[in-house]
Amino acid sequence: MNLEASHVVRKDTSGSRGRAVRRLWSTPAGAFALVGTMAIAFQLWIFARWVADGGAHAVPHYGYEISTVRAVITVVVQVVIGAVALLTAVVLIRRSRAVGRVTFDTAMYFGFFLGFWQDPLFNYHRIALTVTHFGANVTTWGPYIPGWHSPHPELQAETLLTVSCVAYFMLMFWVWPQAALTMRIARRRPHWRWVRLVAVSVLIGVCVDIVLEAIWLSTGVFSYAAPVPKLTVFEGHWYGFPLTQPVGAAILITPVVMMRHVSQIHATEPWLFRGVDMFATAWGNILRLLAGIGLANVLLLAYMVFSGLVNLTGGPIPADTPSYLWPSQP
Repeated sequence: MNLEASHVVRKDTSGSRGRAVRRLWSTPAGAFALVGTMAIAFQLWIFARWVADGGAHAVPHYGYEISTVRAVITVVVQVVIGAVALLTAVVLIRRSRAVGRVTFDTAMYFGFFLGFWQDPLFNYHRIALTVTHFGANVTTWGPYIPGWHSPHPELQAETLLTVSCVAYFMLMFWVWPQAALTMRIARRRPHWRWVRLVAVSVLIGVCVDIVLEAIWLSTGVFSYAAPVPKLTVFEGHWYGFPLTQPVGAAILITPVVMMRHVSQIHATEPWLFRGVDMFATAWGNILRLLAGIGLANVLLLAYMVFSGLVNLTGGPIPADTPSYLWPSQP
């Protein structure tokens, strides 16, 4: 009799788990976890072909020149980004362990990093972003992304510690100041309607991006190579700043800020994690990470599409672009 009862309990538990899995796909957590899983599989397919064809090597030195000052700055930037990325990851992991679950910030932090495979999409159909060839870099994996047709792929670099790879962790440093200022305004203006708060948050995000991009550009580790004429500060120079960039940043960052904001003011789980509670902690944490990866990849793709459309109307590579960013005659 006990054996039969035990069999029934196991059968009921299995059936309950199956129903939970079927229900999961209709929840935000399930949908974005599926997208995250697909994104991981897709980038593994890209990188496997890229490595198999011998693409995992630095761009050959083509005789570029770089000043001592720029060389030192580049080395410092690489060290700082690597150290900050590692330290931030440790802090977020510890916070997640302290509360017993993967937090929203942790999920998005690693989600943005696992979206770095999209970096070549900025140059999908033309060279719109050039990066330093001094320091750690590899040749672009862009040719292994379906439809990618940018010119001179053999000279396009993906930097490991400045712009292209590890730096994708740093996108959370766009989220946090915008989120902090949005929260401060929301507390001082509790009567504001939701639409007004979102609009102000977008404006804050634009300002945050302008400040951070100005600092970032001043290091000389990258350059916007196809800025739109008349919509660029310092137009015609390699350090020109396209005013369309903050708009793209708002598309990328604001949804994360507002999702985070709503969960904090209502003391609830972020919308992204709805559906996770159907599973035990271990499986729930995996779902949280996958959902963060899925959302980050969706937002990054939206940003890349926006940038690609803007770049269609951009000008040529500025004539004063330093040779370490791009050869004058490729």
